[in-house]
Amino acid sequence: PQVIFSSIDSISKACVFVSLFTVGLALYRTKIRFSKLLIFNLLMKSIFSGFIAWFIVMLFGIQGNSAREMVYLLAMPTATIATVLAVQWNTRPEEATSIYLASTLLSLVTLPLFIYLLA
Repeated sequence: PQVIFSSIDSISKACVFVSLFTVGLALYRTKIRFSKLLIFNLLMKSIFSGFIAWFIVMLFGIQGNSAREMVYLLAMPTATIATVLAVQWNTRPEEATSIYLASTLLSLVTLPLFIYLLA
């Protein structure tokens, strides 16, 4: 029925904002700190994984949307759900929120770089 589909549609549109709000609360209450783990994760997630995907795209001659999707998805910053779960289960919430914030800020540089490389 249309009522159920419209309800699900409204809820799914709100999920992004609710997860961002939740991560914002986690960032507010958590002290951001730089560590070896943060630097390692930033290098691996934000830089190396994107370049590895780009290398595979160039090596195998993958073109079009498939190439762009592969590189962009691997170059994206850490997902909000990792931070939400770390805070919920109290499993290194400071590292999770630090990685989330730092990878999001770094993506302001890395994502345009990968867009340029694939143009």
